[in-house]
Amino acid sequence: MKYESIEQKMLRILYPPVLYLLICLVTQVTVSSVLIWLDAKVTDVRGVSATTAANYIEHINEIINTHSVLMNFIGAGVGLLVFGIIFKRDKNESKRIKTHEVIYSYAIGLTAGMGISLFISILPIDNILGSYESASKLLLNGKFIQLFVVLGIVVPLTEEIIYRGIVFNRIKKYLDVNKAIIISALLFGFFHLNLMQGLYAFIIGIIMGFLYYKFENICAPIALHMAVNQLTVIFATIGFSDFLNKNIWAYVLTMLSALVIGGILLYHRFFKS
Repeated sequence: MKYESIEQKMLRILYPPVLYLLICLVTQVTVSSVLIWLDAKVTDVRGVSATTAANYIEHINEIINTHSVLMNFIGAGVGLLVFGIIFKRDKNESKRIKTHEVIYSYAIGLTAGMGISLFISILPIDNILGSYESASKLLLNGKFIQLFVVLGIVVPLTEEIIYRGIVFNRIKKYLDVNKAIIISALLFGFFHLNLMQGLYAFIIGIIMGFLYYKFENICAPIALHMAVNQLTVIFATIGFSDFLNKNIWAYVLTMLSALVIGGILLYHRFFKS
């Protein structure tokens, strides 16, 4: 293997998540510009150009928020194409994974993922660095099928290829496995750009890193990530999240049950097998 300086190593590790962030930003700016241009044409035809500046800005924000799922889909779709190619070029070794191992990983996401999410949600850390509540409302602003496909399938595919498939494997070439898992999880959390979601992503990122290392197949962390996101979409759609927030005993019981079951699954996977 040819010699690489510290700067070259850091660049190889950092540029995938940074590039993905740029792809998402460019997507948002481009789609927003097109939507604003189309709306301006309609507005001129209607003769509503005399609307106050404040009301018009609010109107534009509403249009952008309404199409947030479309922006996420395009950004994640482009990212999946770009980083899928990079992942293949890195030529990482991969073992075959059995169906029950994928299901096991999915079950860990449904249980441990939900328990950890509920626990972090009660911590007084929102709005310290970014707002999870506002970010969540924007992400979950869409119809069920749209959200399920974009947040529950496409986004997990893209992010796992980036953070586990590329970043983790590249760090593992320079450092030991444990450091690679922690650093890739730290980057995964950091690029969520708010403290609450970032802390959750860091913890889940560690679990997904261990699963990837254990099974040596990217399908394991993808299955867990899909479970986490799909459960979030389902809970938000049926109103179960609001129900838990209004019923403290149901919240605590659900959180503890999920943590216990998820903990048993994790213990069995990492210490018993």
